[in-house]
Amino acid sequence: MANNIVSLLRGAPAVRQLTEYDHLQAVSFFRSRMGSLLNTEVRRHPLGFLYASEVVSNGMSLRYHLWPEGWHVPATQTASEIHDHVYELNSLVLRGALRHETFEAVAAQDGDHELLEVAYSAEESSVLRTGARVVLRPLADEIHGVGTAYRLPPGVIHRASALAAPAATLVLTVAQPAAPAPRVFIPVGHEAPQPFARRQLTDGETAEARRLLENL
Repeated sequence: MANNIVSLLRGAPAVRQLTEYDHLQAVSFFRSRMGSLLNTEVRRHPLGFLYASEVVSNGMSLRYHLWPEGWHVPATQTASEIHDHVYELNSLVLRGALRHETFEAVAAQDGDHELLEVAYSAEESSVLRTGARVVLRPLADEIHGVGTAYRLPPGVIHRASALAAPAATLVLTVAQPAAPAPRVFIPVGHEAPQPFARRQLTDGETAEARRLLENL
């Protein structure tokens, strides 16, 4: 089943609407896999949603993202929503709706945003100041609803947020060789995000996530 899901997520064109059959297959797969990982692997992401991931082959992983009702970006992470990825991202909206924006960064000494690099340890993520400043220019601003699949090449600067929660996305990441550190862009003068412990869920959060999965 995982092989079929990988093929589905890597399909063409880059933005497309899935058939009802393919969408239902993906929902069933998501519910089964995230449910099995819920008690041990699901974590809280710095941007507020719940997630789990598992390797499916060399360089490829499947990720399961779930935005509960009332989700929010933690106070210590605000203004860090604009970022890039070092991998190709293939995402499918299973429930809810996502606003997806992309940007171009132009280096400028008087730029309005500061460029930070992300560092990871076993249990947390943190950001490092680079001293570089950029101007962010909007490129696209789209709404992706249920059944929409989209692809984001590595290094593209973006911001994704759930407009209608609960929301869920099934994501395939494809690693790139010798990738640089991921980047985060914050407004100049804003406090940098604090180190974030990617903890396991509480019993209450686990129960809520399981309820959401049952109602996907």
